[in-house]
Amino acid sequence: MAVMEQSKSVAIQRRDFMALLAGTMATPRLSWAKSNDERSVLYAAVGAELALYSVDEKALTLTRDAVTQVPEAVQYVWYHPTK
Repeated sequence: MAVMEQSKSVAIQRRDFMALLAGTMATPRLSWAKSNDERSVLYAAVGAELALYSVDEKALTLTRDAVTQVPEAVQYVWYHPTK
């Protein structure tokens, strides 16, 4: 009797994604991170609150710089193709 396994989709959690992102910032030679002469920032959204963080690559820390309230919850953000 053959047993069929159901395939499960794996979704990455927010904490796992942030840990992976921090890892790419810590190893710029192995990733496509910005060069050292440019400022690195991170945007994070929880509900309708969009926060801007500065990334300190040497200390591996995030510093909250600004918070903006937006009309709706933010799910995805990307650059407009014309910019």
